[in-house]
Amino acid sequence: MNKHIPDYSVYHLNELELALSMIDELANPDEARTIKSYIEKGGYKYPTGVMESTQETLSRPTVEAIPKASRTRVAKCVSFSNDRYRKLLSGVIWCLFAINTLTLVLAQEPRALLPLAFQGSILAAIYLRHRYARLLIKTWCGLLIFSGAARLLSMVLLSSFSTWSVIWNVIVLATGIAFLVPVSRYVHLVFDQEDTSTE
Repeated sequence: MNKHIPDYSVYHLNELELALSMIDELANPDEARTIKSYIEKGGYKYPTGVMESTQETLSRPTVEAIPKASRTRVAKCVSFSNDRYRKLLSGVIWCLFAINTLTLVLAQEPRALLPLAFQGSILAAIYLRHRYARLLIKTWCGLLIFSGAARLLSMVLLSSFSTWSVIWNVIVLATGIAFLVPVSRYVHLVFDQEDTSTE
């Protein structure tokens, strides 16, 4: 029975050398001759088109390889497209700032320090047109909505509320919604020309 000879034409050079060392050349002269002929040719080589395609794929930069600075834009400031919105927002925050200041001074309530610091940060960001102004405004609106809705819900669940408390918390809730809805339309991020060109 004739021995089956593998297809050595698809063997790489190192595989051919290993196969030659593992056979008995005297007992299998034809197979040894075949292996040696392929060794002389340098073994199997990938087609040129496949190699070029593989090298191109490997050399192509991935998203991770691109520096982060060239993939992101950093806002340098904000702009207000509606001046009435800016003035009304600033006026409401100034009123709350004044109320909290009086609470701190007259009632000596230290808990008023936290809203004072936050409202002061928002006012500074608005007047300086800081890049975080829009984020601070959204956060402030979210807190108003949450506090107003939570207090109204607690009043309903506890069945203990006064007309003034209901009116005040409805105003707080409505104020948060009124300023949050148009904030993305009226407050815009402004990017550096250099950052925009790198995208």
